[in-house]
Amino acid sequence: MILYKYRNISDSKCFEYTLDSLENNYLYFSRPSELNDPFDCRMKIDFKASDEEYKAFIDNKITNPKGQFSNIEELKVFLAENSSKKNQLIEMFSNSNHILSLTSDCLNEQMWGLYGGAYTGICIGYNCVEENGIPKVHFIKYSQNSINMKNCSSRYCDDYIPFKKIMYDNEGRFKISPFGDLKKQNEILSYYLVHKKKCWESENEYRAICVDNPLIKTDDLFETKIFYPYDTLAEIIFGYNVDADKARIIYEILKTQNKTVNFYRVKPDYDEYKLIKEPIIFNY
Repeated sequence: MILYKYRNISDSKCFEYTLDSLENNYLYFSRPSELNDPFDCRMKIDFKASDEEYKAFIDNKITNPKGQFSNIEELKVFLAENSSKKNQLIEMFSNSNHILSLTSDCLNEQMWGLYGGAYTGICIGYNCVEENGIPKVHFIKYSQNSINMKNCSSRYCDDYIPFKKIMYDNEGRFKISPFGDLKKQNEILSYYLVHKKKCWESENEYRAICVDNPLIKTDDLFETKIFYPYDTLAEIIFGYNVDADKARIIYEILKTQNKTVNFYRVKPDYDEYKLIKEPIIFNY
């Protein structure tokens, strides 16, 4: 199974980031604040709790990492103030999650228009293994030796990131309490992370989720890059309006790393009234 990521490389910054990810073999996990759906991963929070629950929150170095609240009264005052203060707390909880969104559809007209720079961008395909219907991408545990990371094959890699298929509905959301039972919080949080509104249904999204501690750590700072074996990269599909120089740069980077990548071009078939992808060969 191949899952795909659309990239708008007509944007200079996006092109720079895309080149870096292809050259260094990593997938980038976004925080919810970086996503284009304002409701994605945004929870309804119930701030009412007992004094015992407030105290447990204050004493927990994960929920109160900078010691912003030293006692129960300070926390109550914070919660009693205007909604913008509460939104800070909501953002703190939302952004403890890291999201990687891929899709099963590389010929999606809406996504080429929205994420693929109106066919000036690319669509990157990643090889996945399937286990009990769950697609998984191999990854490499963090190492300072980037050469080993680039040369590593999935044959020598037993670590993987599983993907969940997003469910689309317009149902109401349960409230989550940052002060309540941890098991119940996790159940509600899991619901939020894999549900989106029906208006996004055409994206056919598969999502990998990391919550701070499973992520790679460097000097106690959480990274948002997961490195993969070179043969995880399956294909690059260029939009039919892609800049030829940028396409050549991508090809040269992948060619020099001896990667087994297939190259395609997507274009409209006006007779069949649909998008098609065709193999391309670079003659540079």
